[in-house]
Amino acid sequence: MGPSFSAAIQQMQQGTRKAAWMELRIDAMEEECVVHIDALLRASALPKILTFRRRKDGGRYAGDESARRQKMLQWARRLTERPDLYPDVYIDLEEDLDESFYCAIQDLFKRHAHIILSHHDTRQTPSLQELDQILLRMQAKKGAFYKIAVQSHRSVEALEFLDWAKGHVQAGVPLIPVSMGEEGESSRILSGILGFPFTYGFFEEREGSFHRLVDLYRIPFHTRNTAIYGLIGDPVTGSIGHLAHNLFFREQKIDAVYLKMRVREEELRDFFRYAAQLPVRGVSVTMPLKEKVLDYLDAADPFVERSGAANTLVFQNGKWWGGNTDGEAIVGAISRRTSVFQKKVLILGTGGVAKAAAWAAHAKGAFVDVMGREVGKARVFAEPLGGGVWDWDATDAWKKQDIILNCTPAPFPPHALLLPEKTLCLDLRIQSEEDPQLCAWQKKGGQVVHGKELFHRQAHLQRTIWFRSHSRNAGNRSIN
Repeated sequence: MGPSFSAAIQQMQQGTRKAAWMELRIDAMEEECVVHIDALLRASALPKILTFRRRKDGGRYAGDESARRQKMLQWARRLTERPDLYPDVYIDLEEDLDESFYCAIQDLFKRHAHIILSHHDTRQTPSLQELDQILLRMQAKKGAFYKIAVQSHRSVEALEFLDWAKGHVQAGVPLIPVSMGEEGESSRILSGILGFPFTYGFFEEREGSFHRLVDLYRIPFHTRNTAIYGLIGDPVTGSIGHLAHNLFFREQKIDAVYLKMRVREEELRDFFRYAAQLPVRGVSVTMPLKEKVLDYLDAADPFVERSGAANTLVFQNGKWWGGNTDGEAIVGAISRRTSVFQKKVLILGTGGVAKAAAWAAHAKGAFVDVMGREVGKARVFAEPLGGGVWDWDATDAWKKQDIILNCTPAPFPPHALLLPEKTLCLDLRIQSEEDPQLCAWQKKGGQVVHGKELFHRQAHLQRTIWFRSHSRNAGNRSIN
């Protein structure tokens, strides 16, 4: 069951402090709320949307359809009888309702309220051609707004939908696009930037909640000039980038927003196309894309070309530029504790961040060895550095290392921490502070640099790149 009458009133009071509109989901409320609909409508001065959603459209009403329509007609008549009490009431109607019922509601509401005509696809995001047909069909009926809500299974799918909707909004269509599901949260976050009339947020604390949209992403303050930044990779659920960057933007009063987007390797081409059209001004890159994005860059920092990995992208003047902050952040964290020069450094992993760390340490005079699950891949990585290669299960590799850097999503192997206390261990995992082995190592006096410190270092460097003049990039050689 949905909220009781008292709980609904409480939610409305809380929402009034943050929201600009309020949707009353009658289908999700207890019967007591339906009986006292007048009191709910008067509980807040905000404009309201009255919605009685069918289950097939993602709502909770599963009763008789004729009874639902009769109830909506009763409410409509009540609202029009006292327009002074209900001056800003909108009603949500599904676009497939028959013409006679639609006209009956429209006749009642034409002077005192407005109609939001809605289409819901809870299974998928239709093709662009299908979306055009749906919108054309909806525009045959007069409405104040046209809401199209679709299910997004991929972030790139949501970006394509947003790009389609943006074109229609720019042409003057009062369109409200909503991508449902975790992958579609971007449609809610970017609504104001892309010029959509408004968006929807859940009361419950989860992706797409209006608390997150207001407090974290600050969407009431967005304009069409708000800069868009984001993270791409797969997975991205464990990242804290959206928390750190958006907090920084808020504290520094920077007109920007940062969001997470799960992007697979095979989706990169589409991502870069839609990101440029939004436009996205800067991108953080996480695994497994740090090496793959190089194929889509127009220019890059020399360190990116040398290490073969980029984690920071900038879009300016129609061009993508790549940089890397991983190596500098890691070496900087080490240098706070000990010199890197002529130290023996063991790199665990062969991915993009491992390559950046290895090359950065090598440039500071370290002796770098590489340990990977695929020895052949580790050898290709280590040979240009003049370093040794170790099998993942080689216990001898740990005995003579000064610094060990875990660049994998896996914890340190148990035998890895049977080390002299002088050994410095770095773990890039955000959750490394919860690792029982690392905690035990620290209690014995071992030195540990955790993933959160490394993240905040590289995030600071990323923002420095994003916000400084891009003019210096003009002389960078193309990597293509």
